[in-house]
Amino acid sequence: MVDINTSKIFARSDKDSKKIINQFREEAKQEKLNNSKKNRGNIYAVPYRHKDKVTKPLKSTKLSPLTDILLRNLTEKYMAHLTKDEVILDSLFECIVNRLTPIDKQDIYNSVMKEVEEFRKDNPIYVDKKKVGNPVKVREEMEKKFEEILREKLKI
Repeated sequence: MVDINTSKIFARSDKDSKKIINQFREEAKQEKLNNSKKNRGNIYAVPYRHKDKVTKPLKSTKLSPLTDILLRNLTEKYMAHLTKDEVILDSLFECIVNRLTPIDKQDIYNSVMKEVEEFRKDNPIYVDKKKVGNPVKVREEMEKKFEEILREKLKI
């Protein structure tokens, strides 16, 4: 019988085996990153998107299977630069613009802004004090920008 401890097959040190394992992990991470970048397509980030929690989905919405399938196919094939949430918002805005009167649009805008203000009391906009000189001014600018975008989308 061959003694396992003296065999040349198992003669590698722990350092060599750790190097090989780390190389394998790095290759797997790199491959995963490359695959995810290929599948996602072009991504256009919105500046306030991650700081203002009003535009960030906090919990998943339960959708019918048909709606979920449609959204998944739209975001994978035709609207790769949008998330599912953004596709739903765009379709809602288009429906509001095409079907409602200006008075109804203004009413929706007022209701949405009232609820957004209440939401922001519990979930304020995060601004890094180290990067920005005056966080209050930046928050106000972000809120104004949100209002302008909402007005533009609703075509008020």
